Amino acid sequence: MVTEIKSRDFQREVFDSDVPVIVFFISAKCNACFALSLVISELAEQYDDKVKFVKMNIEDNLEAADIYGIKSLPTILLFKKSKLVQKSVGFHYKSSLRSWLEESI
Repeated sequence: MVTEIKSRDFQREVFDSDVPVIVFFISAKCNACFALSLVISELAEQYDDKVKFVKMNIEDNLEAADIYGIKSLPTILLFKKSKLVQKSVGFHYKSSLRSWLEESI
């Protein structure tokens, strides 16, 4: 499951998580974001107990986007134990995103 969060939820949903967290920055106007959200949803089902998946609409979360230097969409951040460990920009096919995730967690 992919949960949509706001900047105010970041501490609780990302930093306080016991498992690694994928933060997926999107925009409703971004076609690549829509396509990647389908891939992310499939991966969220496969990694249900291993990784938490959250998404943030950049228009509603400018503060978080600014803090993490989000300049292009879609952008995926991976956090482990409250630390940013990986950043990926652009569309990825499921197989390459799964490989990236496996190497990172």
